[in-house]
Amino acid sequence: MAWKDIYELSVKEKAEHERKYGAYNDFPPGWREISQEEMARSNFFTYSPVLVENRQMYTKDENGEKEFNKGRVSARLFHMPDGTGFGLVSDYWGKKIQWYRFELCNHEYARTTIGKCLTRYTCKKCNYSEEIDSSD
Repeated sequence: MAWKDIYELSVKEKAEHERKYGAYNDFPPGWREISQEEMARSNFFTYSPVLVENRQMYTKDENGEKEFNKGRVSARLFHMPDGTGFGLVSDYWGKKIQWYRFELCNHEYARTTIGKCLTRYTCKKCNYSEEIDSSD
């Protein structure tokens, strides 16, 4: 399954996406920088993103107003099927890349064996579920 670009979403899908993750100038929920080691061991290299978007995000003051005079963070966001995601920020002048993670839920999975090689993992908090078939 190929990922979608944010511009391929219908008006209804985009509105639902923005309700969950914020709009173009907003940081997605749970935004935090992660180390190269955390990125190397993440599910980014196991699962394919379902949606990709570019954002220019601004911090907000204590009243929730965007602070346009404090600069912005430009990032490419990769949304994963489980509601988590990764942000890639390029520092052109500093010649480095920073990785970020975001999430709708910090999943806590319960494991259920369905068959000899089929296991279902269900999040105790948000009920997200996925099945893993470990047979060859």
